[in-house]
Parts: sequence; C-alpha cells; structure tokens
Amino acid sequence: MKLPKLFTLIFLCSGLQAVDSLDRQLDALKNHLIYETGDGFFYVEGGAQLDWTGYYTDNDNSNPPGFFFPHDAKNYDWSPRLTLTLDAFLGEHLYGFVKFRFDDGVHPGVAKFYGDTRSARWDEFFLRASFLEGTLQVQAGQFVPIMGNFLNRQDNWDMGLVSYPMLYEQVTTVSDALVPASSADFAAWRNNSDFPYKVFGLPAYWAQLYTRGVSVFGQKGDWDYSLNFTNRAPSSRGATWNDNDWSDPSWMGSLGYRINPSWRIGLTGAFGPYLQDLAEPSLPMGKEVGNYMQRNLGIDLSYKHRHWQVWAELVHTSYEVPNVGDDAEFWSYFIEARYDFQPQWWVSARWNHQIYEEIDGMEWDNEHIRIDLGLGHRLGRHTQIKLQYSWQDEDETSGVDLMNAEHFVALEASLKL
Repeated sequence: MKLPKLFTLIFLCSGLQAVDSLDRQLDALKNHLIYETGDGFFYVEGGAQLDWTGYYTDNDNSNPPGFFFPHDAKNYDWSPRLTLTLDAFLGEHLYGFVKFRFDDGVHPGVAKFYGDTRSARWDEFFLRASFLEGTLQVQAGQFVPIMGNFLNRQDNWDMGLVSYPMLYEQVTTVSDALVPASSADFAAWRNNSDFPYKVFGLPAYWAQLYTRGVSVFGQKGDWDYSLNFTNRAPSSRGATWNDNDWSDPSWMGSLGYRINPSWRIGLTGAFGPYLQDLAEPSLPMGKEVGNYMQRNLGIDLSYKHRHWQVWAELVHTSYEVPNVGDDAEFWSYFIEARYDFQPQWWVSARWNHQIYEEIDGMEWDNEHIRIDLGLGHRLGRHTQIKLQYSWQDEDETSGVDLMNAEHFVALEASLKL
C-alpha cells in the first residue's frame, strides 16, 4: 500500500473511532436522562441538542434568503443554538412536552431587532390526551399547529436542508405593524424589501411557528384531520406568540387521506386577524385589528418509498390590507425531494416559487424563485452536518433571471442527545 493511501486509511479509521467513542459516551449520558417506573405507567425522558449554523451570501447581506438576519453589514455570519426538551408519558393516554431554547433569536440573528443579541425562551409546552386509540386527540398549550406537510417536520435534525421552504419564510410587502396610506403607497413598498423593512413583512406561514391554543386531531383508517384554535394568525412572528389576549383568535385546519402506504394528499386552511395591536392607532376611523383577515387555502402531497422522500405544497394567501381596495393575494409553492444514497448520507433539492396578483391594477410585490440544493451526513447516532447552496432571484423590472441570481451558502452542524 502506498504511503498516502495508508495515511488516509489511518485518518479515516481514527475519525470513525472518535465518532464511535463519542456515541458511546452520549448513549451513557442519555440513559441518565431517562426515568421509568417499574410498571411502565410513568416515563420521562430529557433531551438536548446543540446546533451551529454558519451562512454566507454574495449580496452584502442586504436581503439574504429567508429568515436569516445578519449582524451589522457583513455578508456572512454564524448562529449557535442550545435546545433542551422534556417528554413525559402518564399511562397510555396522557403526554406532555416542554422545549426550551437559548440562541440569538427564533431565526438566526433576529433577537437584535428586539433589543438583545441573545434570546432565552420556552418555545413549546403542552399537554395531550388521547382517546379512542388515537382517533381523537386533544392538545393544549404552546405548540406547532398540527397541519400541512412541513410545519410538523420543521425540526432541523430531520430536515434534509438548512433553510425552510419559501412558503414559510419569504416575507412579503404585507406588514402586521405598518399601515399604508393608500394602494399606491402599499405597492411602492415592494421597492423597500431589504433591511430594515424586511423585519416588518409577513410570509404565508411563519416557520418556526409556536402559537398558543388548543388542537383537536386524530387518525381513522386512511384519513387524518386537525382543527387548531390559536391566539395568533398563521403568519405571526415570534414576538407575538406569548400574547394571551384571545380577542382576535385564528383557526387552522387540515384533512388528509393516505392513498396507499407511500402516498398521502391533504387539504389545509387557515384564517384570522393578522395585525398587531400596535397598528390599531393608524387604522381608518371605526376600524380595529379584528377587521383585517388573513386567509390561507392549500393542498399538499407527500411520498415515501425506500430511499426516496418527496413533498409538495401549494398555498393561496390573501390579506385584507387597510386603505387598500383589493385584497393582497399571492400563490406560493415548493417541491422538495430527498434521497438517502447511503445509510448515513443524503442529498436534497427544493424548487420554490412565489407569484403575486395585482391590487387595483398595480403590482405590489416581486415574483420570487429559489433553488435549494443540500448534502447531509450523519456521522454517528448523535452528530450530523448539512451543507446547502441556494440561488434566489426576484422579478423587479426585467423578469426572473436565475443566471444573475443571488447566491447563498449555509453550513449546519448538530449534536443531539
């Protein structure tokens, strides 16, 4: 064997031994985080995850794709996150869950827009009761609404890519805090999509989404359903999730059918007031935030067979905007595929597209297209790394042109107990 090949083999073997040793140590630590009574009636399990996400964009970070909020004027940044979880089971019918996080915001870097560079918060806490062998389940607390084919797989450990679909993170000209003076004023906002305006815009759905409320859901045969009653709209930002004012609630629901073991199709819907209370003084005379609704209607499709997974979702969104004649309407969809070509390796790809209808004969936002490509590797039972490369372009005057698109690179490393 030649010397370079020998050194390469030694390096690989050393790396594998290090990962195996780390797995054994973390397995032992994980065992200390589990408690179960002798009869199995009560079970509790603690968990932890440490993530590090670095990203780079070639556009001076004035408007990087999705929910990445850079510090200062750099075109690169990094974001650490610590997640602590607790699962508890009481018998066969009761379940509780708590999730605590310490990071620089719900989305990388966003905490600074709320007066701090670090954020410590309870993202999820809920109780769930199950009846009729899962046909009826009731959940109350703060949690991800149970619907669609992305919101409930938004955990980054299971996602094939680093970023979310555009449907869940591409903000529009619609704002929950700013009130336009007229249709023309609103349409002109599309020319101010960079910072700092970006932090005021809303997407179709906000991911991650942790609203407070009650959910009724279940599965019977090939059918599944959900109905969520929440304190905030589906596009609500993290700063509003802790609001216990239930005067302007929202409803979200879904109905799904499993065609066969591989294919599932579903319908989703959501509606509710989307404006924050701070916008009320700027509203027209006699109007209040409860008069302006967001409505989403969507269809989703998923496929899983052997090494392949495919997801697709199409959503139509309409906003009632103060002082604007027509509703602000747009379509957003994505098609995503993941292929596990080795037990610990996978590749992912996603096509994203967002299209806007006119208001009062005027364009009010720019068409967006984004292509995401990813490569992932699970080093061991507790560690993984993901790399993503994206192109994004928007139609401002000359049409979408992916050849001159913005480029975005993200790297995410995770350690999980």
